[in-house]
Amino acid sequence: MTQPQPTPSDDMGGVLQRLHKLGGATADLFNRVYGGLNRHKQLADAMSQLEKIEVRNRQLRQALREQSIEAQRLQGILASISEGIIMQDTEGRIVMMNSAAEMLLGTQRNFWSSELGVLFNERRDIPAIGNELAPLGEAKRVMIDNRVVSAQIAAITDQSSERIGTLMILRDVTDEGISSKMKDSFVTHISHEL
Repeated sequence: MTQPQPTPSDDMGGVLQRLHKLGGATADLFNRVYGGLNRHKQLADAMSQLEKIEVRNRQLRQALREQSIEAQRLQGILASISEGIIMQDTEGRIVMMNSAAEMLLGTQRNFWSSELGVLFNERRDIPAIGNELAPLGEAKRVMIDNRVVSAQIAAITDQSSERIGTLMILRDVTDEGISSKMKDSFVTHISHEL
């Protein structure tokens, strides 16, 4: 038996069919290569974003460290001042009371039950006028445990003039009052003698 001879068109059809399969396989290969390259580019972009985030995190940590050091420095200064310092936030909570204020008043409860607590509450909602530290009225003298205490209240604002709290500076002026009374008594006594 003889086999039928393939015609040139049959040969051409087989070649075209094989060529079509080869083209499809090539397209699949290129799709995979391009897909891999695309994923590689996405990965590179993600790594770049991650590096930027890490740089920003380092900058923020450094700024936070510097701010913490500055806050500790200010806390140390306020703690060592001989005048009593009491700071209140905008919600009315005491956020800092130095040792001189504690020596004058005792506890925070003593502060709130004194005339100073009333004075603090009266002036805590007075708007500040643009400065970072703006006095709210004149200093007021009050009696605390047989001591005369001068209290000056100021509004604390940030750089954008937003009120961030209230500050009270306390100074024991008992000795000034006693010496003033002694001077007045002396002058009165001398004038009677003359």
